Amino acid sequence: MGGEPLSVTARMVSDRGGKFSLPQGIMLLLHTHPYGAEPVPSYADKATAEKIAAPNCVVTATKVWCAMPDGKVVRGELVARQTTSGQTFLGKWRD
Repeated sequence: MGGEPLSVTARMVSDRGGKFSLPQGIMLLLHTHPYGAEPVPSYADKATAEKIAAPNCVVTATKVWCAMPDGKVVRGELVARQTTSGQTFLGKWRD
């Protein structure tokens, strides 16, 4: 492939609705909602996706929903989940 090596930054934030900073050039934002909340992106999630120009995805144990920068909300598809045997979560967009 060549070119610059890819860099992955993971940060855990628990702010309960406060403000926090994101790295520049972010390509994807993954987060969870509190137990019992809707699993789909909120209005604020959609606004964040537009602001950062990158998908903002809500992840649950069984579903992934992503607010896209263009305002659409798309469902992700869980292909495999992490298990004690070492399987890795793989996801893909679903239109």
